[in-house]
Amino acid sequence: MNLIIFLLIFAISYKCIEGKVSSATNYNISDVELHQLSEAFFSEHSDKLFKLLNVNYQGKTTNKNLTDNAPNPLFNFPPHIFTHPTISALLKLYDNYLIDARQAEIKTDEEVVEENDFLDILINQTVVLKAMDFLADKGFFIKSLNEYLIILKQVWFQIYSRGKGIYGSSGFEHVFLMEKKKGSKLIGLHNWIFFAKQELSNKINYLGLIKNKTFYNKLEIAHVHLKYEGKHKTSSMFIGTPPEFEIAVYTLCFFARPQNTCKLSFGGKKFYVQTYNWIDKNYKLVGAAFPLI
Repeated sequence: MNLIIFLLIFAISYKCIEGKVSSATNYNISDVELHQLSEAFFSEHSDKLFKLLNVNYQGKTTNKNLTDNAPNPLFNFPPHIFTHPTISALLKLYDNYLIDARQAEIKTDEEVVEENDFLDILINQTVVLKAMDFLADKGFFIKSLNEYLIILKQVWFQIYSRGKGIYGSSGFEHVFLMEKKKGSKLIGLHNWIFFAKQELSNKINYLGLIKNKTFYNKLEIAHVHLKYEGKHKTSSMFIGTPPEFEIAVYTLCFFARPQNTCKLSFGGKKFYVQTYNWIDKNYKLVGAAFPLI
């Protein structure tokens, strides 16, 4: 696509979003609709990944307890789990980011290709299409695959500044990897795949379970305590879900319930997703997204 045409489409697309996303009530998206759509996501969700995982929670802990109540890793699984198509594409993005949000992120041509490849795989997944079609039907953006790619790339991958004008963060990095704020404070990390990879590299030490909820042995939500480079952090995440599932759920809630809790349901079991916006140059981007139980 001609670059000028692409930029014009991009600008028009975001004019469609701007001013609307801040007030979900304008679209009359009810909790009932969110429950129905999330149940549709769950009914089509495969349990294959979850069945491959041996999740060893061990001791219980709290936000403030610094004791290691889990001598063994949280995850044990066969290596071929990382060959899942969207997981494999996700892993290629890991070395594209600097953990310190005070360091500017500069995308190389190769990194842009990897990012676009990941998005191309995502947009062909049923769960992502369901979420984007629903939002398009509600008037957030035009119903078009090209439009969906533009929107997802923007809200998840546009780099923004978390402070001092340094463009070193993005919604994707915050949610699917991890960041350091002010040089040392750990933020983000709401993805089990990144957690598992960091455990394999002995970079994350799992300290214990705060709370969890199982959804009929197809997936779980867990709130855990961890230690990374001497720093403590608690984090909530889906477990046993592929990247497309989480992108669909978080994107739905980012638009439908911005800056708020999003009431969802899997197999009749209710839970919440919390999303936060990050406003940069008048664009509404993903600041954070994670499940709550």
